[in-house]
Amino acid sequence: MITNEGEELGKYSAGSAIAKPVAGGDFCYSLEQLYSSIQFRNGCAAMPAIIQNRLVAPEIRIYIVGNYAFAFEIRSQHLDYRVQPDAEVIPLATLPDEVELLRKLMASLRMDFGAADFKTDPKTKQLVFLELNSSPMFVRFDQVLKGSLCEAMIQTLLG
Repeated sequence: MITNEGEELGKYSAGSAIAKPVAGGDFCYSLEQLYSSIQFRNGCAAMPAIIQNRLVAPEIRIYIVGNYAFAFEIRSQHLDYRVQPDAEVIPLATLPDEVELLRKLMASLRMDFGAADFKTDPKTKQLVFLELNSSPMFVRFDQVLKGSLCEAMIQTLLG
């Protein structure tokens, strides 16, 4: 759900949801943190947020670079792994099934480079698509692969 209405935010039970600013540029927060950190005027916050059910580890990031695909598990004690630089980035030996669906989505969007983020539904244990980034940060992921991500970019650009 996307909303800035305090009444809508109040419909979620404690610990069951997270919020992320629609405009980006900030981290994910528990709904409780968001609710206590913003001021409401006439029942509304100044900026809407994306509200979704809280998902759990594993968190997976999949990069598509031309014909190449790379997948990583991100392990962090934080709701948003970007909050602190202590997250573990672990390359996956096997690509998740979601890679092929991601390729189809990116082809329909005419994208040959991007990264998609997934987290796990605690009830079904299935990966849930969060977002597709058209200009994702990649340096740390490339370092873990010893330059393979950048090499794939170079090869894709060279054709």
